[in-house]
Amino acid sequence: MFGAALEKCREQADLVINGHEPLEADMQALRISTDANVSRIDLVEGGRKISDGLRAEIGCQFFDVVSLPDGNGGRIDMWLDDEGMYGVGVNPAASFVARRLAPAVQQFFFGNVVFASSDDEGETIALSDRQVHTILEALAVAACPDPEQRADWVAVAARRFGVASPTRV
Repeated sequence: MFGAALEKCREQADLVINGHEPLEADMQALRISTDANVSRIDLVEGGRKISDGLRAEIGCQFFDVVSLPDGNGGRIDMWLDDEGMYGVGVNPAASFVARRLAPAVQQFFFGNVVFASSDDEGETIALSDRQVHTILEALAVAACPDPEQRADWVAVAARRFGVASPTRV
């Protein structure tokens, strides 16, 4: 009904969003690779420690974190390769998400990136479904230039991840 542009956005969601089967995750996180593939992951899959999950999913030995506002009073932590700028490509999708969530962030980020959350003590915790939507909404701005099509793009991506849509007030 929205025409070719909407279909293109849906195709982009199909290309970018991995995880066609809903994931039962103890520690839900999102991984964005340098080629803009987005995957819903479990940082503690198989009983691994969070730090081991971050190393495996980012593909690095040393990692760092950038804390971003989630727009609802919480934080979204963007974990990245601490040495990524020395041999790993720029991650334009993750850089775009960081700028959308925190406009003061003006740098590019390198390598694969993992988004998780943190509690009041700074401990890494799972992303809430609302936080997943916040990240997907930021990605939708890049994927769909037409604002009217972004909500559909986010809905397609969220369904692929098995994530519930937050209620809007």
